[in-house]
Amino acid sequence: MKRVIVALLWLSAAVLTGCATQGPIPLDKSYWSHKPGSVGVVVVKMPKPATLRVGAQGLLDQAINSAMADSLTKHLNALSMEDFRAGGNAVAKHFSGQGIPTKFIPEELDLTTLAKVEQPQKGYAKVDFSALKARYGVDQLVVLEVVAAGTIRSYYGFIPTSAPKGYFSCRGLLVDLSNNKLLWVGTSVQQVVVESPWDQSDENYPHIDTAFFRAMSDGRTTMVGDLIGPDASR
Repeated sequence: MKRVIVALLWLSAAVLTGCATQGPIPLDKSYWSHKPGSVGVVVVKMPKPATLRVGAQGLLDQAINSAMADSLTKHLNALSMEDFRAGGNAVAKHFSGQGIPTKFIPEELDLTTLAKVEQPQKGYAKVDFSALKARYGVDQLVVLEVVAAGTIRSYYGFIPTSAPKGYFSCRGLLVDLSNNKLLWVGTSVQQVVVESPWDQSDENYPHIDTAFFRAMSDGRTTMVGDLIGPDASR
């Protein structure tokens, strides 16, 4: 069977199309002195943590690897990512502290319900967020997304070439809802080595959990800290 390079973490991840191809955009230093009317903070509908695999794998290899990781996948699927949502509360608190009317929106945002922009310009979102201005009653919106989470492991065919690592990838943006302009785009990708032994299915994978939650905490802190400062993001 012909082997292909498969990066399942990107195939399974939700894509925040407003900034996926534009790279990081730092927040202008004058932002805090030219305060917007109001800001909302929302978290995108989160994927379940999963066993992510990279490397040269054919279709049969993928099926074998998926079956072999079934127990760990089920364990990861049940893990909570409320710690990431806490980053949204930290952002809302910081903006409010700067004298900006701010609210944290409790419902998760489903990006697939938003229309795509046919010919987006550089520095502007590829998803039309403008409808959220009336829905949320805010002028600007901070959107925080988990791109992929769980463990990551490399393979050659059905042979693993590394032990799993805790993995967390996230990104966020600050968008002006009047014109879809991106005022800030930040990303973070974290990999954390799992303490040996990692395959402790009888004990509910305690070392896997430690690495995963560390990756999530570091990812959230790094990304949010890029917007509001490292101290305020904790």
